[in-house]
Amino acid sequence: MDRVAKLVPMELNMTIDKALANSPDLKGVYDQDPEVKRLIDTALELEGMPRHASTHAAGVVISREPLVEYLPLNKTSDGLVTTQFPMTTVEELGLLKMDLLGLRNLTVIGEAVNRIEQTRGNHWTSTPSP
Repeated sequence: MDRVAKLVPMELNMTIDKALANSPDLKGVYDQDPEVKRLIDTALELEGMPRHASTHAAGVVISREPLVEYLPLNKTSDGLVTTQFPMTTVEELGLLKMDLLGLRNLTVIGEAVNRIEQTRGNHWTSTPSP
C-alpha cells in the first residue's frame, strides 16, 4: 500500500483520476495488479464523500409544509433537528435557507414578524420541526 501511495503525485487538489492520468507508474500498477486495481477502485468510490456530518451554527430552513415532506431529517444527541442534505440541495429544492448568524438578519426577521402582527393580526411563534 505504501508503494502505491508513493506513486500518487504530491500536488494540491490531487484526485485519484488525476493521479492515474498524471502518473504513468501508478497507471501501470493499476492496470497490471488486480489487488491495486481493487484498492484504487474502492478509493474512487469513496473519494468526495462527506467525512463527517456538520451543523451550521445558525442555519435555518423555512418551508410552508413540514420539512419532512422535502428533506431527510435527523435528530442530534442534543435534540436538535437537522437536515441530512447539504445547503446547495436545500436551495435546489426551492426551500428558503436563512443564515441567522448575522444580527442584522435577526433584526429584519423581528421587524417582519412585528409588521405581520400589526397588519394582519397573525401572531407568529417559532416551533421546532416534528
